[in-house]
Amino acid sequence: MPARSRPDGVSITPFSIVRKSELDTLVKLPPPAALYWIAVRFGRTDADAFSFGCRKFERFGLNKSSGCRFLSLFVEHGLLKLEYKSGYLNKRRQSIYRFCHTKDSEEKQSHKRDKRRHNRPVMRTVSTRPVPQTGQKYDEQSQRRDNTKDTSSTSSRKSKEEEVSLTSSEEEKQRSLSEQKARARCIGKLANALQMEDYTLMRKAGGPSEAGKLADCFEKGELALNEIRKKINEFGSNN
Repeated sequence: MPARSRPDGVSITPFSIVRKSELDTLVKLPPPAALYWIAVRFGRTDADAFSFGCRKFERFGLNKSSGCRFLSLFVEHGLLKLEYKSGYLNKRRQSIYRFCHTKDSEEKQSHKRDKRRHNRPVMRTVSTRPVPQTGQKYDEQSQRRDNTKDTSSTSSRKSKEEEVSLTSSEEEKQRSLSEQKARARCIGKLANALQMEDYTLMRKAGGPSEAGKLADCFEKGELALNEIRKKINEFGSNN
């Protein structure tokens, strides 16, 4: 059937296809909604309002009471516009509806989408890749390998420096510990010679360092026991 239109451009050709905007709404409704919508849509145009009663669904082999429920759903979800509702006291006159989704409404909607897409600002991204100079080739893979070498050499250098620092600190600890042990042995020998405890010797001598000096002199033979006793007594009389 050739397409026919009114002077204002509205199609008056009987419509038998579901529109895209109508389909988007129908998929949200229960599955039988598509059958009932085809019964409403088939053979009708977008141009004028139309009267429709629930009994007309029986011509398509559909249930009348379910058809009334789906008509209410169509109005609720914006597929139909109810212009007149038949009442209980006026059963001879059927309800009057009008289609909400027409060719003009779809064209306006697509025009709005195209306008928003046209007015959307263009996002430009700035490339961070360096631009090679004239006569120079940029080799990304070789630069990545060079960076890997640099990072590996730097990490190995840092690990070696950490190992050296750890070794030197451990050596210092071992050296101070051995010195403390040697001083304690010397102080013990001197305390045994003087027939007193180590703590008593360090207290009378004025501390561990002074007792260690006296013990070193005694071990080297620079001071005799009488001289060490004299020094200890002099320190005690002064304090």
